[in-house]
Amino acid sequence: MQLQTLYFESQRPYLRVGGQFGLLTLPLCTAPGLRSTNLQKLETNQANLSLTKNYLGESVFFLDTAFHPEKTGFFKKIVHRIELNDPSFWVCQGNKLSSNKFVSFEGRIFNDQQCFLKALSLSQKVSDAWNGLGTTLNNCEKIEVNNNFVTKRDCYLKALQLNNSPLYWSNIGCTLSRGETINIKEDVFTDKQCLVKSLELEAYQIASWYSLGILLGENEQVKVAGKTYISQECFLQALYLNVKDAELWTRVGKSMPPGTEVVTIGASVYNQRQCHLQAIDLDKNLALAWGYLGETLGESEAIEIDGEPFIARDCYVKALHLGSNFPTAWNNLGACLLPSETIEINGEMVTEIDCYKNALSWDEHHDNARINLSTIAGPKERLETSNMLSKDNL
Repeated sequence: MQLQTLYFESQRPYLRVGGQFGLLTLPLCTAPGLRSTNLQKLETNQANLSLTKNYLGESVFFLDTAFHPEKTGFFKKIVHRIELNDPSFWVCQGNKLSSNKFVSFEGRIFNDQQCFLKALSLSQKVSDAWNGLGTTLNNCEKIEVNNNFVTKRDCYLKALQLNNSPLYWSNIGCTLSRGETINIKEDVFTDKQCLVKSLELEAYQIASWYSLGILLGENEQVKVAGKTYISQECFLQALYLNVKDAELWTRVGKSMPPGTEVVTIGASVYNQRQCHLQAIDLDKNLALAWGYLGETLGESEAIEIDGEPFIARDCYVKALHLGSNFPTAWNNLGACLLPSETIEINGEMVTEIDCYKNALSWDEHHDNARINLSTIAGPKERLETSNMLSKDNL
């Protein structure tokens, strides 16, 4: 058998091999600790490539480590057989797996979603199996579970019916859009109310505090256990629980209310810029932190990071190289450019107008980008933008 080609289709790896049978092309699945690009380990016998099937019966190639302990002996085989019929065993396996990783049992391979499906095929009364399955689905995606189709939200609701867990309340809240409500146990809840319910059950829910911070508008407040919080205070509560989270640092800095000069974290005091710098120190590839750092710099002000000077414009460019889906960075970069100036972003030359258009393509309600574009755009550009936004809404 000879390896011919490794390629990706819809972000899924496929492997083409050749032999006396001709050419065979199948999806490539990998065990934890391996990547699809680790095929060279086959040459040194550090990995094995086998033809197998996944839990859904689809034929695949499976790249597995060459050395892994096998259960031997009569007693161990009995224990292993018991494990394979225990839904909690499959939930544990699913929780261990990261995205696009697989484990092999009895000639079949399973990813995280398939582990949770296997658990539910053994028992539908395991709340963590429903919750785990929900985490693997997109908001609009449906999946068949024992002859019934369920959505992400359905999975979380089924989990909540079995166990009144703060995690499940938080997950349900995150599936609701602004203004949407849901009936749970004869009461009506909004997204914020689900998150508040989660925190009233257990205050140490980082995801709930974070999500509340995202949902609260500039002048909005929310009451949790009798105390009122604004957006920044929600981010602060989350940050107190995990000071190593880079995004929480930059969210705290960005959401500082007007007139607030510093925040106290632990024994130290930070201003807005220092919050973003702390985020970059923790994660230099966090686009949000670079974009928001640029907003703290004056017109000709520069700041040195790892020996390299950055002005505001450099920060926006850096943010967009890390993630082009950042409408505020596009708008701010456009405001830095001269009318006839161009700049290279991810291999493409863009103008001021292009920056505002890109901002609106990611967020059609971005008021600043819309105002800036209307100020400089002619009839042709305004028509093109209108057509672009209309297509996005189709």
